Amino acid sequence: EVWNASSVLRIDVTPANGTLGDPDLYVSTLETHPTIGHSQWHGIKVGGDTVEIRGNMAGTCACPYYIGVRAYTANLTFDIVASFPPTNDINLDSGIAVDGSAGAGEGQSYSFEVGYDASD
Repeated sequence: EVWNASSVLRIDVTPANGTLGDPDLYVSTLETHPTIGHSQWHGIKVGGDTVEIRGNMAGTCACPYYIGVRAYTANLTFDIVASFPPTNDINLDSGIAVDGSAGAGEGQSYSFEVGYDASD
């Protein structure tokens, strides 16, 4: 896949196996070990975090993206996933139900395209 203005790199970090914890997420193309003070993008909310980096954002490039995860308050184990198109998401259509299922500790991803009208 080629990096361009419409590209989206998504990185998710969550506490593993339903455990409690607060992993914070830091991403950089400049720092090989990103931290809160040395990252271009970050997710620092309570619980799991997601960072979406869009190809039209400043600092993006066709280059390595370095990812740091910090245990905010206590020791933790975590799951981390990075995705870049194409994904295995199930595309949703407006108003049409889709059957879904997931085993314990597993998940399923979906996507829904929302258009943008530049004339608004």
